[in-house]
Amino acid sequence: LAKGNLTIDASGDLDVSGTVVADGLNMAHTAPIINITDTDTGVDHQINASSGVGNISIRTDVNGEASNGDFFVNTKSNNRLRVLGNGDISFYDNTGVTQGFYWDADQQRLGLGTTSPSKTLTVHGSDGTPLLLQGSGNDTSIAFAHSGTINSGINSSSDGAIEFRIGGSSSANEAMRIDSSGKVGIGTVSPDSALHAFTSS
Repeated sequence: LAKGNLTIDASGDLDVSGTVVADGLNMAHTAPIINITDTDTGVDHQINASSGVGNISIRTDVNGEASNGDFFVNTKSNNRLRVLGNGDISFYDNTGVTQGFYWDADQQRLGLGTTSPSKTLTVHGSDGTPLLLQGSGNDTSIAFAHSGTINSGINSSSDGAIEFRIGGSSSANEAMRIDSSGKVGIGTVSPDSALHAFTSS
């Protein structure tokens, strides 16, 4: 069945060519799929909702014919999200120019403020404080784990002290601290001089 730019074949598939103007388009099927072909390049894209569990996927360059096959999300002509054919992902700033959040799929590295992350997480900022860690309680901690077990940590307490902990991340494992006045305590939580070392033995 053919009418204008619409064709329905014997299996019930709908083919649209050219421009179709309509108030709305509804599709209902047990395996709904929309295939989009760029006739200039022959590259095929697909919107697929045939997961059977309510998922939907958008596939670019289904047959691997394009040199890039990138996926973009734009608002008001500005880039907001770009997924490259190789898996790299970029989120853009409010101007749509600067890639503020970048995932390097090949190296499995995340860059904030940089598109060249050199480590698993690379943070780059221009204001001198590119990274802020803030806890909801009185203390804010960074814990270090090996093989799933936390064995050391650094804690910033509400009184302005920095605590270094070993053998675990709890306060009972504190080995050294720098208090709010700059005094260093080793084996004591109350240093009374620039460097105060204490041992009970």
